[in-house]
Amino acid sequence: MKTSAATAITYLDNAYVYIGAHYGDSQLIRLASEAVGHSANGLPEYLEILETYTNLGPITDFCVVDLERQGQGQIVTCSGAKKDGSLRIVRNGVGINEQAVLEMEGIKGVWGLRQSLRNEYEDTLVISFVGETRVLRLDGEEMQEVEGFAGFWMDEMTIAAANVLGDYIVQATGSAVRLFDPVQPRLLSSWVPPEGKRINAVSVK
Repeated sequence: MKTSAATAITYLDNAYVYIGAHYGDSQLIRLASEAVGHSANGLPEYLEILETYTNLGPITDFCVVDLERQGQGQIVTCSGAKKDGSLRIVRNGVGINEQAVLEMEGIKGVWGLRQSLRNEYEDTLVISFVGETRVLRLDGEEMQEVEGFAGFWMDEMTIAAANVLGDYIVQATGSAVRLFDPVQPRLLSSWVPPEGKRINAVSVK
């Protein structure tokens, strides 16, 4: 059994080893105490490749071809180097791994919010429906609905929501634009359009 030419080798734990390769695919292998197979020469093998992580680089040359003659170009790359050199076919498209599903009908808009501008990731979703707004927050690996989030106006459809300077949150509905302090939580300021008018579009920067 052969592994990729290693650029880095890291022992993880329990006989697992990560082979990091610059000129080929990286691999996760296991060091076995007993033979897991035999080579072409009949010698016992003590390495087992558990996972292979695709690496297209370094790409020394490539061309675009229509292999299936369907008008869809595919890229054929000359990838890797030395013993790990190979031809790779790259197809158009994006792979999607489903992490969770939450059935909700009639969604009109979704905005991601952070508890603070200092936080790297959003952990709160503001979801707008006709006639109402709902808020979901990520707690560990679970998404839970939050009641009365930051003083948000929940009985209207949200047009826009965003984090703004000062670690505040702004919410715009058809009837008003409101600025909240999510820590307290409390309403800091609001703007209401002239009588008989409605807010139809908002841009928040």
